[in-house]
Formats: sequence, structure tokens, C-alpha cells
Amino acid sequence: MWVMPVDWQAGDGKFHVFFEARNSGAFYLYKYVDRPALMMLATDSADDGPYFFSASRIAWVPGQWHHIAGTWSQEGVQLYVDGQPTTKGPVKAVLPQGRFSSFRLGDSPWHSVRTSSTLLDEVRVYDRALGPREILNAYNSTAARKPETAAWDDATTSFSVDRSRRAIQALLRFDPYREVKELSVRFSVWQGGRQVSKPTGFIAFENGEARGSVNLSGLKPGAASVHADGFLNGRQVFTNSKSFDLPALDWDETSVGSRISSGAASPEVDGTTVSVWGRRYDFRRSALPVSIRSGSAELLAGPISVYATSGVQTLNLTLAEQEVIKDPEQGAISVISRLVAPAQSGKPEIEIDTRAQIAADGLVLVRLSTTSQTTAVGELGIRIPISAEHAVYRHIWTKSAIAESGLLPGGIGEIDRRRFSPFYWIGDTEVGLFWFSESARMWPNALATDAIRVIRRNDRVILEVKVKTARQQLPSSWSLEFGLQATPVKSLPIGWRDWRLAPSAQANIEIVWPQPDAQGVRYYGYPEASSEVAFAERMTALRMHGREPAPYVCPTYISTASPEWRFYRDEWMMGGGDVESADVLAFGYPFAQVIPTSSSWTNFITSKTVQFAKRFALEALYFDNLQLSGGYAPLANLGMTIGGQRQFDYPILGYRKLLQSIREGLHKNSVGQILIGHVSGKIAIPMLSSLDAYVDGEQYRGVVQDDYLEVLPLETFRAEFIGRQWGLVPIFLPEFSEQVAKAVEPTRGLMALLMLHDVLVWPKWSNVTEVDRALNLLRKLRHPEAEFLPYFGREPPAHTGMADVYISGYRSAGNVLLIVGNLAREWRSGEICVEKTLLGKAGGVVEWPEGRNLAVDPDGCLNVSMMGRDYRFLAINAVRGAQAQ
Repeated sequence: MWVMPVDWQAGDGKFHVFFEARNSGAFYLYKYVDRPALMMLATDSADDGPYFFSASRIAWVPGQWHHIAGTWSQEGVQLYVDGQPTTKGPVKAVLPQGRFSSFRLGDSPWHSVRTSSTLLDEVRVYDRALGPREILNAYNSTAARKPETAAWDDATTSFSVDRSRRAIQALLRFDPYREVKELSVRFSVWQGGRQVSKPTGFIAFENGEARGSVNLSGLKPGAASVHADGFLNGRQVFTNSKSFDLPALDWDETSVGSRISSGAASPEVDGTTVSVWGRRYDFRRSALPVSIRSGSAELLAGPISVYATSGVQTLNLTLAEQEVIKDPEQGAISVISRLVAPAQSGKPEIEIDTRAQIAADGLVLVRLSTTSQTTAVGELGIRIPISAEHAVYRHIWTKSAIAESGLLPGGIGEIDRRRFSPFYWIGDTEVGLFWFSESARMWPNALATDAIRVIRRNDRVILEVKVKTARQQLPSSWSLEFGLQATPVKSLPIGWRDWRLAPSAQANIEIVWPQPDAQGVRYYGYPEASSEVAFAERMTALRMHGREPAPYVCPTYISTASPEWRFYRDEWMMGGGDVESADVLAFGYPFAQVIPTSSSWTNFITSKTVQFAKRFALEALYFDNLQLSGGYAPLANLGMTIGGQRQFDYPILGYRKLLQSIREGLHKNSVGQILIGHVSGKIAIPMLSSLDAYVDGEQYRGVVQDDYLEVLPLETFRAEFIGRQWGLVPIFLPEFSEQVAKAVEPTRGLMALLMLHDVLVWPKWSNVTEVDRALNLLRKLRHPEAEFLPYFGREPPAHTGMADVYISGYRSAGNVLLIVGNLAREWRSGEICVEKTLLGKAGGVVEWPEGRNLAVDPDGCLNVSMMGRDYRFLAINAVRGAQAQ
């Protein structure tokens, strides 16, 4: 069809739906609301996804005609704009099935009110997918007309890979479509200028195509091609071919580890108490922990328990058996128990088996199972009583990009209830307890609004997981798995406060983004250099400038241009992907999300990443797209259907094993000592515990204007962004617009926020000069291993009555540096009072960088005046001789 915007342009922030066909699934050809992108989308579930689309950025203006086309077939969906395909092949898709209940052409604004007009012309609907040449002809002619009969050079060969049979499934068609009677085709595979496979027999050309299977035996990794030889009446009339790269598959037979090395020692056991770094789990006379300690903090207010009813009675589940088993191979300890409720009132005895496996990083993976007569069980669930002293904040997975983080609701009684959510963390700014469940399987009550409840009592906050109600049934062989992990999971690496990320002028780490040239990588996010010589020169140049390169690697996505994708697509494909980001489009191919539970993917990306790091002696790597994603891929046992609705699974353990495997491989080869993961908004700590640092903040792109506190409350920042309670180095990613980033005040206010919370910054979309000014002063005045004294701690370094003014500090060898931050827009002037224990005998306070001595009264109080969104450094005792930059 031809489309002309009458009074709108591509960046108008509105939907424009030109074609829509719907049943439970859908096809859409439309302009997306949030960005100037045109999409051809397919899904077999319009409400729940997954969604598959071919997309292209557009720059349309009123009064200009554009030709657009969308095709779908078993090969996938493809978008064409002005006669040209927007990707080099169809995007693999799951198509809707059955008849459509609605079919619409025009320009629908969908959920908004129509405010614009569009002209459509020369609309054509076909009963087959047109090829690129037919669509180009339609574009050039502006009217439907039958193309002239083509010569043999309009033959096109394509293929897919049957990896289980190590065979090529070849396909020959003509574009434009045509039938050729008496034509037969013979397929073969060639490499190095010679035929290396036994050719197929003669295959009849029928219904517009010929298909054949060619064995791959004898091929070596590298360039190869599929040949299709056409014969007419026994005489060869053409040869057509399709090139491809055969990937090296030696990694496919390897096994991967599942232990976190890199400093995490195996758990120690003393009776029924299991200790890992900084934490202790006590199973004394209980199937589940009766005590969980993180550092000196007791997280539980009582034993974790399984509760069950039968009729109106609460069953008395008692411990009948318990065994503690060491598993040196996995570096784990298992506590195996049996809970028994005796028979009563004519109802049979109920037994619930539990297995709690404690891993080296403190993850407790619990499996509850029973083969008892499950109909005898009424309500069933788990209760986790957390000490009220530490139950201050929460961080919960949500579908939106911005997670639900912040203070737990106040009040007594039920303070939260919700349907199934894959994780729920409760804690304070130092410690916490992370609960997760990957799936709603074996959880009959999962989709009810009370599947997860949080109840506050005087001394505790109870996280309750209601598995079933009295009216719901358990499967005859029931097994439920969930996880617990006390946080933080480890100590922060030595020297982390000295990390400076480019584009800072004093950067010592630079994240190397993918670029499609000789100094870049072969495919987007793919750990292989386009040119080893050129890439090595680039790494050397960075190191000569004092910057350790951290190349971009994506362990959860793969470019569809990669040779492995053609061979493993059906096994790896999760369903989602990126076909619209400018950096992805620069490489010309979609970026496909992969299933993390695939062992072949784990083997491949581990092997590839380790080889990459070894080849270029990489001490740092940046892993993108580590947000926890749900998936529906039944062939991979991921997701299910409940009540006719798709329910995603959330493979935390799959992502965990994947990242552990990469870390293990890097550690064994003494590379990749710093692993930085991008997780914006979704901190699933069990899957991230093998990282060193996490990047958070991208979710505020297009949300923040010039002041983060307008969209990011302090309690949310403390719950999610400060890293202390996770055990990972926190790195904040600003998302100011280009115009706002040029100004001083927004970035200065952001630096006040970050320094008050001891958080690093990746200053990409901010005023880098202002970032460097703050960090240069901080480096002069603060020892990198100093003790942080937060304003939100139990013993803050100072206090003030000024609204929106906060004071944090650092202490080292008797020296104290205070950071006074005014987070308000307005000027503040008033008194701050320093804790006398910090003042010591000298009691002197110096303002930096001015070097001015400030008057302090006998109570340790002094006057400070500050502009809005500003900060001050106050030094006590130690830095009188320091020179500020």
C-alpha cells in the first residue's frame, strides 16, 4: 500500500495502525508510538505475546508518499519500505492460527483520540508472501501489474539446518513467483571450490518450489555454499547457490560448571548449621531454616515453616527425618528432611519431603514434594517471618521497566498482596532476604490476588506464599521449587571506588561498544573481533591511555547473522529480540533473545567469551541485557497455559548457571577479573551473584527531565541503587536528554545524590565536565578503602534541620570527609551538627575546595549555605595540607 501523512510526522508519539488482522493472535503493520519506527508484527497471543517483528526507523513528513508492505510466511515476517526490505531476511515468528475475527485497513490511533489524517492508496492483499523483487516492482510501478517472465537468474536458494541430522534442508523458489513444468532440481554442498557432499537425487519442482536434504558430513568450519542445479527435460539450465558459514562446533560436546569460583569458598557445615561467606543458615530440628544471619544481623523473627490444613484443622507437620549431605562436586550442602502430619479423623497421614541445597554463594534452593493423598490437604503454603528491624524496603519484579522498589507499606496486618511474581526481596540498606520462584507450575493459587501476601506483626513481617486454597487441587505427584538467599552475597572488590568509567577524562575503564567495522566485532554483541589485528590495536591504544577496555558482550542475545543461529535457532529462540535500536540496525540483522536454559547455548557463549577474553587479555567485560526476562517456549519446557492463558516462566536458575559458567571459564584462564552487568530495574541477585558490578538507570530514559528526585524517590534509590545490600558495586547510568546534559545544575544535583549514597557513575548522558569536577575532588580527599558513613545509617555522621539536605561521610585513620548535599531546587542555609566523636580533640572543619576554616560551636554545629542541587565537601582534621584540583 501507499501511505501519505497529511498532517503528522514520524516522531509525533502516536500509534498509526495501517493494517490489523486479529483473532487471539494478530498481524499489525503500524508506526510505533514511542519512536519513529515502522513495524510488521506477528503474534499468536495478542494479549500476552511473545511478539515478533521486523522494523525500520522512518523519517516521514506530511505530504510525502511512501510505499510500505508486510509479508508473513513460515519463514517469518518481513517489512518493506519504499520497495526495500528492512532486514536481510524474514524475522522468525510464531504466526496466529485460524480465522480472523477482525480485519482493518486505514490509520487507527488505537487507544488515543484521532488528531491527524492519512491518505492510503493502491492497497493490495495477496494470498501468499510476495518476494523482494515483486514488492520492488509494485513500488516502481505504483500499480499492480504482472511482472515479465524472468530468466533463470530469478531463482533463489535458501535453507535451514536440521542439527539433529547434521543436514541442510534446502529450498529453491523463483522471485517473482512462477511455476516451471518439467523442471527438476538437485542440491549439493560445496566448500573450497569443490563439491563436498553427495548430491540429492532429482527433485521435482512442484507448487512453486523444490525442497531437499543434504548431509553436512565432511564439512569443516568456514565458508561454504548450498548449490541448486536446475534441469529441464534432462538438460542442466542453471546453477544457483546460497553461501553460509559453518560454525566450529567443538564446544557443543563440552560440559559446563555450575559453581561460583572467583573467591567463593564451599559451604561449611557444623551439625545442621551451614555457613557461607558472611551468612549462616541454621536448620536445627527443622526442615527449613530457623535462623538466617547475614553478618551480625538475624534476618528471621522465627522459623520458616510449611503450613497446611485439613478441613477446618491446622495440621501439625513435625520433623520425622533429617540428613545433611555434602556435595563436593557442586560445592554445596543439602539438608534432606521429611515432614509428617499423622492420620486423624479418618484422613490419611500426610508426608512432605523437603530438600534444601545451599550453594557456595548462599543460595538455598528448596524443593517440597509429596506423593501422599493430596486431596487430604486443604490450604497449603509457606511462611517466612522476617525481623521487623530489617524489613524496611522491598524490591519486586514487575512487568514494567521500572521495578517496584522502595519502602514496605506501613500499618499492621496485611500490607501487600499480589499474584505470582518471580521474586520479592525484603531488607534494609545493609542486609536482606531474597525469595524467588521461577514458575507458577505446581502452584494452583499462583494467579489469585492472594498468591503472595505480606503481613506485618509487631516484631516481624511475614512473607506468605499461598500454594493452594482448600478448594484447589494439587497434582497427584506434587513438587514445588523456590529459592532463598540472604544478602549481601559477597564483599565488594578492593579498590572499586577508584573505578572511573569513560567518557570521564580520568577514566580507567572504558566500555567498548559494538561497531560494524574492522576495529569492531563480527556481529552485534558477539565475542569475536572483525579483525584480530585491528581490534588488538584498539585495545592497546586504550591501555596506553590508562583505560582498561571492557568490551560489550551479550550472553542473553545473539545476532541472527551469526553462523550458530542458523544451526541452533529452534533450540535457542526465546521469542523476543531487538530489531529497532540504531546500534543493532547498523549491523543489518535482528538481535534475538535466547533461552538461557539451553545447555548448548551455555556451552557456546562460555567458550566464545573465554576465547575472546584470552585472545585480547581482557581484564574487564561488560554484559548487557541481564534483566530477568520471562519466556514462553514449550519445546524448552518454559512457560505453560493456565485457564487458556499463557503464563511465562522466569528462568533465574538458567541465567544463574549461564553466568556462573562464563565466570568459571574466565577465572580458570585468569582473565575477566571485573564483570559488569547491565540489569536496569531487575536485580535478581541469585542470577547476578557471580558479577562484580551492576549498571542501573536506563529505565528512566525519556522519564527523567532535569531532576531525578522528581521521578526517583530517595527510598526507591536506597532500596535498589546503592549496592550495599546486594554485594555488587553500584554503577548509575544517567539518562538526561542531550540539552539537559549540557547544563550544570542537573548533573551537579545528580552527583550530590550519588556521592551521598557511595554510588559510581557511568557518565554517558550527563555533563561529563561536572562529573569529573566532583570525582576529582573526591579522589583527592577520600581514601578508596575508607569507611562509608551514610546519612541513612544507624549512626549518621551529622544531622540538620534543613529540608532535603543530607550529610554522609567517609572515615579513614582518624580523618573524616563529610559530603553535604542539597537535593532541593531551592537555596538552603542553616545549621548542621557533626557527631562529636568524629570531631575529635581538634574539632576543626575545613571547607573544600575553598580551604576555608569554618567556625564550630561547642556542640559541633556550624552554618552552611548552599545553592539548590549542590554539594559541599567538609574535611575534619586530616586534609589541611591537601591541595584541591
